[in-house]
Amino acid sequence: MFNLEEIKNSCLADLLEQLPFGLILIQHRRVVYLNQALRNILGFSDKESEQRKFFGEGCLLDNLFHPEEREKLEQAPSLQGRKVTLRLLNSQGAFQSLDFRHYFSNSTSLLINLPLHHFWAENSWPTFVQHLFHQLQEPILLLRPDKILACNPKAASFFGLPVSELLNQDPDYFLEGLDEEQLKALSDTAKYHGLINLHIKSKEWSAQPTPARVNLLRLGNDYLYLINFSTAGLNESKQEMEQKMYELRSVYHGILTALNRVIEIKDPYNARHHQRVSDLARALATVMKLPRENIEAVRVSASIHDIGKLMVPAEIIAKPGQLNPNEQNLMRLHPEAGHDILKTISFPWPVADIVLQHHERWDGSGYPQGLSGHQILLEARILAVADVVEAIVSHRPYRPALSLQEALNELEENKGILYDPQVVEACLFLFRHLGYSFENKDWIPNLLSYLKNSSC
Repeated sequence: MFNLEEIKNSCLADLLEQLPFGLILIQHRRVVYLNQALRNILGFSDKESEQRKFFGEGCLLDNLFHPEEREKLEQAPSLQGRKVTLRLLNSQGAFQSLDFRHYFSNSTSLLINLPLHHFWAENSWPTFVQHLFHQLQEPILLLRPDKILACNPKAASFFGLPVSELLNQDPDYFLEGLDEEQLKALSDTAKYHGLINLHIKSKEWSAQPTPARVNLLRLGNDYLYLINFSTAGLNESKQEMEQKMYELRSVYHGILTALNRVIEIKDPYNARHHQRVSDLARALATVMKLPRENIEAVRVSASIHDIGKLMVPAEIIAKPGQLNPNEQNLMRLHPEAGHDILKTISFPWPVADIVLQHHERWDGSGYPQGLSGHQILLEARILAVADVVEAIVSHRPYRPALSLQEALNELEENKGILYDPQVVEACLFLFRHLGYSFENKDWIPNLLSYLKNSSC
């Protein structure tokens, strides 16, 4: 069992105060700790001098328990995990009968005032600790350098994972760069400086510094580390992150707007092409129920996908007739040129690669790399379909605009050949069933209704 002095000096003592059930620690036949829940059951308030005798060096068993109960408690090893009824002295001076589960290790007893159904058959310390952690309102994690031993849901939320996926895992996978020496150093630092920053790796972000307390505990020959995360620190970190993301998105929006204006100057015939393709691509990703970050990657990439045409001579872009082979080869350079421009910008999404691949085709007949199928990023496959549909229904220097039906026919005829079948089906559904339009937003309620009904 844990060394009690270390528990009393660690964040666990504060957490035990929050438990909704009574708990008593007895060491060397002295009561060394009663938590708040049990003090409330016995009628002791924090201000009453009577309850103070149950702290410090500990009080004699007879000061809390009925004299006849001492014999039961001295049979500790035989009572392991069993229910025991004990009479305790309350604030009125009367003895009050309470049911406990009794756990014993070496010279220490733990009495827990919980109904039977709260415990598993194993009655093991790991099971108890995990159950205890689930009762705590503060985020807490118990680990060895090589394994996470116990964790409650509030702490698991820091990592964006359920408790079951954290237990028995290597802590270094979730807490960046923690080995045994570092853990000992952190626990020493925490003794003197309180909260320290741990770098959490989660599904939402990488190596996010999060305030925590680290305490070194001993269980037999093992060194264990109790980590109590600061929820205030987490909220602050999240708020700071959200503010930074807002500022970052504002910067991206400014960059995209500026780039689009430059593109429009070079290619006035395509003035609204990027915005229309971006809107359609985002709608496609939404119908396909992609994660929010993927939808954003599609939107941003589509809004500047032809930026590489800045490197193509204007007379080729605006040529009213068909391009000759040399002109076609120059035009085909624009995905690579776009990639070279965008790779210098640290987007949080693979924008440069999506732009590079937006003219690749499902059967490998596209350019510039001749990728096929799932070798092509999904965002690029979505962008390819949105780009083709918008191009067909828009006026071009070399031809007038064609009908939407002709655009959808192109998709159907080349589904699984040039275009990802899944993306084609999403596009056909979007136009034919949800009423998508480039000209208005009347279709948005239909999309929202579809998403709501399909998630039920």
